[in-house]
Amino acid sequence: MEYADVLWDGCTESETESESDYLEHVQYKAVKLVTGAMKGTSKHRLMEEVMVYLVDFVLPANYFSNNLRSLSVDMAVLRELMKIKLPDLSDHLQNLQRQATAHNNTDSNSHEPPLTNVFTMQWFLTLFATCLPEQLVLRVWDCILLEGSEVLLRVALAIWAAIGL
Repeated sequence: MEYADVLWDGCTESETESESDYLEHVQYKAVKLVTGAMKGTSKHRLMEEVMVYLVDFVLPANYFSNNLRSLSVDMAVLRELMKIKLPDLSDHLQNLQRQATAHNNTDSNSHEPPLTNVFTMQWFLTLFATCLPEQLVLRVWDCILLEGSEVLLRVALAIWAAIGL
């Protein structure tokens, strides 16, 4: 059975714990193959290796450069997607931003980043490792490996949709 078949078969919630354990086992074997890790490598070290691989070879260039140009583009695209897919939530966040700006506007030259960026920047920079459970992070990373960086936008949109319920 191919790794991708196991991954996609396991993308839905597992019926039993043994299926989840099997998927996790396959994920770690694949990580070891991709990264060239040794047999005794810890799970956390493997996760670090995968994150480095994603940053170096999968994400767009300049994602982590000094100017964060690609990251800024992704955050702008996410805001536009939210206007289309989650218009009520997008409007609500923009209203909160306007209210906060009007209330705290002591300096007309000050600029606050869009409210969505406050959360989304950390999600994108950590590839969701700080805000999602480990098993879900691994599945997100699998999808990034298979489909590229647009997965970041889809996952962030899904999180915002869940928050907005």
